[in-house]
Amino acid sequence: MPNKMRMNSISDEMFRVNADGDRDFNKIVASGRLAFAEYIGPKLNKSYPSRLAARNLNYADVAKKHMVDKIMFCASRARAVVGRPAPSSLEEVQNDQTLMKDEIFFKTMAAIDTQVISPIAYRVISDLGGEMMDVHNVAYGGTKELIIPSGEAFLWEDSSPAGGHAAPQNYLYSNTVTLTPKAYACNAKMSWPQMVGIDNGLDAGMYYSALLRGFWSKITGLFTGSMISAFSNSANVPSYLLYNAYNSSNWANATKKLMALLNINSRSQLAAFGEYNALQAVLPSGTASDAALTYGLGMEWMKNGFIGVCGGVRLFESIPAMVPGTAETTGSLVGLGDNIVITATGGAGYAPMQAAMVDGQPMTLEYGFHETGDYSIMINGTAWFDVKPVFARKCAVIQNVG
Repeated sequence: MPNKMRMNSISDEMFRVNADGDRDFNKIVASGRLAFAEYIGPKLNKSYPSRLAARNLNYADVAKKHMVDKIMFCASRARAVVGRPAPSSLEEVQNDQTLMKDEIFFKTMAAIDTQVISPIAYRVISDLGGEMMDVHNVAYGGTKELIIPSGEAFLWEDSSPAGGHAAPQNYLYSNTVTLTPKAYACNAKMSWPQMVGIDNGLDAGMYYSALLRGFWSKITGLFTGSMISAFSNSANVPSYLLYNAYNSSNWANATKKLMALLNINSRSQLAAFGEYNALQAVLPSGTASDAALTYGLGMEWMKNGFIGVCGGVRLFESIPAMVPGTAETTGSLVGLGDNIVITATGGAGYAPMQAAMVDGQPMTLEYGFHETGDYSIMINGTAWFDVKPVFARKCAVIQNVG
């Protein structure tokens, strides 16, 4: 089983200056990791232990210093190649338009940002996935095979002393899930004044976080696509497991029949997936004791937006993904809509999503100047990962929820 990598358990070694290589480069990478972790850590986990607070430092100062040091370092390297002296101030860099088109400047910055993001990426993605996802490290060009036991049980029949062999034959099976990281890309842009503006420019933690939030959106999009394919296939959803509305009776019948079909003996082995709007509606409904059953659930509902468990079945929010190319126009989403999918999770404690990221450097970045009137800096990112669903083939679907 994979180890859960969490921001709360990140080693201090990650933020120490590497003794090997260029010390100035390594100091900037270390400060960038610290700023990134301090920005995103509390957003992922309220109990994140601040390393800055322990040193009487504040995030704004550390993040700004990191950005200034990074820009000055990149400018110094770019000027050194052509025999020019290092800049003496940030203002000098901001006003040096030759740097705006300098390949060395952008390559150096991309190298720093890649080193900042890469080791923390595993923990951010693992934290975002929570109980829904396990993350595995895979060597570049490699694969990860998981043997997922079915969780089936042998059924016992009425028989006689000599008739045991006449009982229907059961079997246990396992499913092999192969994770093969492949490349996914993103393209973005920002302006030169934004990149080097500091006070009116980029916040270090926010920028690094934006890259990984988009990364996570793609992962959830792939998983959601697998879920949609599963419940859209009539072979996976028998007619007796398809319900046109949510109420407590339909929920009970769906889980009861699914347990019988899959030969599982506990509702804790089931998981329900739905978008936020649908999960909000999963409350006692359609019974004479609704009011009594709902009492006490309000605090959890208000805190999380939906209850975490209904009738012994864990609920997981499936976040819709943005359709590529629509982020700046229609904002179209692809997701489960008003459907809730209930299925059995993989055996042996596997999370419903299994992901693999390339070990060492799961994401690389490239920057470059683009000849436009707004002085655009183009950003190209490449990430290597794979994600597969791990659940029973048969599932129950409740439609028109919420």
